[in-house]
Amino acid sequence: MKPKKKIDLNTELLEPAVARVPTPQRIAASKEGMVATAHYRATEAGARILSEGGNAIDAAVGAAFALCVCEPQACGLGGPKP
Repeated sequence: MKPKKKIDLNTELLEPAVARVPTPQRIAASKEGMVATAHYRATEAGARILSEGGNAIDAAVGAAFALCVCEPQACGLGGPKP
């Protein structure tokens, strides 16, 4: 039986005191849920829909429509265009 190789982990990213957060961060938060998209304006649209009483489907569709405006090159049927 071969001895297992020791894996060297970069624990620098795991330690909270050492971890570096990339800037700028664009965060949208809602008391009703969370939304994450590729563009911060689309995230804001989805979070606003949730905060005004919409459900997850409403927020997903709204955020998808906003992404078509914010990033039209990455929006299309079946995903991003090549």
